[in-house]
Amino acid sequence: WAVWGRSGTGGWWSAGRAKTEPPASTSPNTQATIQGMGVEILTATDRRPFIGRNFQVTTVPVITKSNDQAVWIGTKTTPPMLLVLNGNPAAHADIVPGSLLDVTGTVEKAPPAAKARQQWHLSGTDTSQLEKQGVYIQATNVVAIHPQ
Repeated sequence: WAVWGRSGTGGWWSAGRAKTEPPASTSPNTQATIQGMGVEILTATDRRPFIGRNFQVTTVPVITKSNDQAVWIGTKTTPPMLLVLNGNPAAHADIVPGSLLDVTGTVEKAPPAAKARQQWHLSGTDTSQLEKQGVYIQATNVVAIHPQ
């Protein structure tokens, strides 16, 4: 027999044993799979050989946000990579850590630390990480994926 749980229990019972159902909505980050030719770049130990190459990925998560001009994207198993957003920075205000993005762009050589800090308003930590990696992604198109 089965009875639907009431009073905020959120589960159902069968033969007197409580069973819970999976949440109605699961975070998109746990379901998304990053795809595209940029995956090879995101997962590379040394990203410098990819300078000048096109970059394209779908459903890549934002790991951290430096500001409305720059975010760090990537996988949970490799260091994130700086993505410099194109266009009006105010248009990217809704991109936050955990957002999923479809990205097209180019892998570029990182500028000197002082220039990166001034140009993109990066923190000292962000500048150090960029300098260590030596590359960033200059976006030509970024689309935030909003779950339905």
